[in-house]
Amino acid sequence: MRTNGVLWWVVTGLLGFLFFWRLQYLDHLPSTWDEVDYTLGINEYDVLSMQPHFPGYPFFILGGMLFSRLVNAPSEGLALFNWFVLLTASFPIYRLSCHYLPPFPSFVVMTVTQSLSYSWIVAAQPMSDGAALGVLWWYIYSLLQAYQSTTSYQRLLPILFFSLLMGIRLSYAPFGIGLVWLWMQDAKQRKNGMLMSISLFILGQMLWVVPVVKNVGGIYSLLSIGSSFIHGHFNEWGRGNPTESLLFGERMFRYFISNWLWEGFSSHSTWLLIFHIVVILIFLDDFFRKGRRIRMPFLLLIMIITYGCWSFFGQNIEKTRHLLPLLSLTYWWLCLHIVSKRIIGYILIVTLMLGQMSVGEYWLNEQKHEVPPVVQAYEYLSSLKGDIVVYTWEETRVFDYMKAPFHHKRLQSFNSFLHDIKGKEKERIILTNKVLEGFVTQGIDVNGKVKKMKAFETDPILDPVYHHIVLYEWVPGGEDDE
Repeated sequence: MRTNGVLWWVVTGLLGFLFFWRLQYLDHLPSTWDEVDYTLGINEYDVLSMQPHFPGYPFFILGGMLFSRLVNAPSEGLALFNWFVLLTASFPIYRLSCHYLPPFPSFVVMTVTQSLSYSWIVAAQPMSDGAALGVLWWYIYSLLQAYQSTTSYQRLLPILFFSLLMGIRLSYAPFGIGLVWLWMQDAKQRKNGMLMSISLFILGQMLWVVPVVKNVGGIYSLLSIGSSFIHGHFNEWGRGNPTESLLFGERMFRYFISNWLWEGFSSHSTWLLIFHIVVILIFLDDFFRKGRRIRMPFLLLIMIITYGCWSFFGQNIEKTRHLLPLLSLTYWWLCLHIVSKRIIGYILIVTLMLGQMSVGEYWLNEQKHEVPPVVQAYEYLSSLKGDIVVYTWEETRVFDYMKAPFHHKRLQSFNSFLHDIKGKEKERIILTNKVLEGFVTQGIDVNGKVKKMKAFETDPILDPVYHHIVLYEWVPGGEDDE
């Protein structure tokens, strides 16, 4: 017991050091539509004005408001809240590991799981993914505890954590299948068990739904906003899943190899990729030898499969961050297997941890000092002489936030563009590559109608959608060809 106490103090000190060490990487300028939405919500929470967008993320914004008091900017407060919540997840990760390993190896597994460099990158951004991952670990831990207990207290905790999770990131809702499984157990053991659990679940969801309803002016207003957001997110040009045209095999490769292994596990590091391939081969060797297999709880497996199907078919696989909960959970499971191999396992796992921390520090430094392409475009456009009109897709939200000195407008169709440029013969018409890509999807041939001006780029791990921005100037008379 004395050794465990010393370990707790050592790990607590290490986590505290990591928290304050990461403060130096907080200088992140909002550079995407969603990041601007969240950041604006800190100063004035208004879901009707998309500050932030539907469904409002009230617990995430509240956390950002509290932590913004400690730093210089709202976006930094959101990132700091992410880091704090994610670091608190060390406790449930450790406790879950203790179901399979002694205390010291469990501490090692927890440390390596928390060293996953991709989670560092995502948590440093003013998005809700980092905080959601931290709460998810608490939810899973409380759920597995409740599944093995009959006390009302243990049954209540996963409901509360799931409510907190939904108030931070609604897209993690498929993990709610775990609660359904728990309710089915309650129904078998107690006549009113399932009814009581569902009633508590509804009350728990009201903790985040009611503040949003109050903010937008009523439940019908919220439903209307939600309907419009979902329709626009999945059906308009720039929809939530623009890679849906990929063949199934291409989508599988993109999801498992490009996103999961190359970006999620390895953070675009070749040597980390090679190392992970070795680790996965060792895991598979253990898996097919039944005597050496560590069994995953069936309830956890069901949740992973459910969310995996949702992220594969329903989410935009351009964005690896949608896989973040699966990355963290499967990484933890891999670490359990490797550490259980004793000496060789510790050598592998410590090497992996140091590699992840080194790569994570590199990307945090890059993210802080690398100017996002959309900001580079803003600076370039602001330097141009004369009157210009810039047609964009999501970049316009960032231009608005930065109070751009030039005219800019979001486009959704080529016909709208032709109508809008009438009477603008004296102005330079500039379009982004995302706009031109939208034209092409609508069957428009843009050859000869535009000329390239300038390109801006960064590594796609920092911005998977807008890591490459190209500005084009519309050739006068190009609309006459239509």
